[in-house]
Amino acid sequence: MSSRLEQGIEILYNMELNNYFMTIAIQELNENINKLGKSKVISQPRRGITDVTMADTIPMFIVICAIIGAIVGVIAGFNEQDEGLILSILLALIDGVVFLLGGAAAGAAIGFIYYLIKKGIDISERQQKYSYAKNSYEHQLAEEPKRIAREKKQREILINQRNALINRKKEATIKLNQFYQIMRIDKQYRNIVPIGYMYEFMRLGISQKLEGADGLYYLVRQELRADQMQHTLEDISNKLDTIINNQHQLHKELVNLDYKCETLIREAKKSAELSAKNNQLLQEAVVNTSISAYNSQRIKQELKYQNFMLTYGK
Repeated sequence: MSSRLEQGIEILYNMELNNYFMTIAIQELNENINKLGKSKVISQPRRGITDVTMADTIPMFIVICAIIGAIVGVIAGFNEQDEGLILSILLALIDGVVFLLGGAAAGAAIGFIYYLIKKGIDISERQQKYSYAKNSYEHQLAEEPKRIAREKKQREILINQRNALINRKKEATIKLNQFYQIMRIDKQYRNIVPIGYMYEFMRLGISQKLEGADGLYYLVRQELRADQMQHTLEDISNKLDTIINNQHQLHKELVNLDYKCETLIREAKKSAELSAKNNQLLQEAVVNTSISAYNSQRIKQELKYQNFMLTYGK
């Protein structure tokens, strides 16, 4: 059976973990509150200018058709002439030049037609994109005041829950300090880090007393620097890996609380969003929330702890 000291240290540890949880939850709520109800810049769409040019189409067709024309002309010239070789070559070259010019002219005409078709398609596609963007822009403009009003309602609900959590933390901190005094824990060790290490030492059966060469105070001093024992909960939240050994059970507990906090805040946000959408009254919107349930559960738990502390040392 665990000693009264071990039970008391476990209570202090649980209270410290709870305060850490509420600290990070308040931080998360503040971040979400600050994002809500603010106007967004909605950019007006612009008509795109077609980038299809004659230089991209006509020269290509002129070159291709001219080459084809020249080849056809040379071949045709050779086939149609009966004169000697030199004259035949000369006449074939002439036909080649004629066909080349004709091919170039035909290529220019084909390229121009292709240019007109491609430009028309590009203009049509750009018009469709512009129409879609314009409709989306007008829809966003119409919805923006509604969104802001809805988010302000959500913000009000989350502020109410955050304030409830702040008050709960203040009450829990007062009780925690009272519990520290009842158990006569030295002021240098009244922090989540040393208490977490004390709890681990006691859980493992390494020590069952506070003072002495093998007491908890001495063992904690061997494990921690003075600065590690005085960090605020906010510091620990922001620099967890640099303050606490990531192999220690306390580190694992705090990481788990971070995940638990994410779930709590996610549920609180969903609840606030739904309440704002349904236009619930503020008081109704915060009664059956995850944060309200958490606060109620902690009040009951701390009442049990209070009853234990009333008999501690007697």
